[in-house]
Amino acid sequence: MKPFFDFEHFSAQLFKPSDSLAYRHGNSVPFETGKAYFWLGVILLASFALQYGFGWTWRWLAELQTHEGYKQLSGGFLGLFIAHQWRLTARRTKPDPTTMRQDLSRHKRWGALAPLFFYAHAQQWGYAYLSALSAVFFAVFAMGLLHERLLRFRKVWLSQAWVVGHVVLATALLALIAYHAYVAFSYE
Repeated sequence: MKPFFDFEHFSAQLFKPSDSLAYRHGNSVPFETGKAYFWLGVILLASFALQYGFGWTWRWLAELQTHEGYKQLSGGFLGLFIAHQWRLTARRTKPDPTTMRQDLSRHKRWGALAPLFFYAHAQQWGYAYLSALSAVFFAVFAMGLLHERLLRFRKVWLSQAWVVGHVVLATALLALIAYHAYVAFSYE
């Protein structure tokens, strides 16, 4: 029986030499040259943390977020964004070596925009289960940002643990989002 996620195939594809990669210190672990997504993600995360920490809000957005139609529309776009991010997992069940790097790169670039999608839907962290949903959302995002930094340790077990953690948290996020959608549509 074929496993759901083949770590050996994943590692072989991730660490496969390519012309678009720069190598550090002659080691066999490649590093992508473009890291703009990382810094964009850090800036967006820091911006969200600062505005939340200081209690700043954009009044026009806060007013918009009180309307039920806007909540549903922005939640729908946030859901589509998350579904798009899950595309990478679906594509990896039947990996195509020629597009795997492109898919991963697209996943990282779009993932860097996660705080922006979240902020458009909600400027606040939330209470009770919404707090847990927000925490898991940003934990998945932070793990995504840390991926390249962890690869520098050149430990296969660390990369595998990262993948498992990222996917487990992303799966928990789906469950929390489903519960949130149920509550939001049941009690409107």
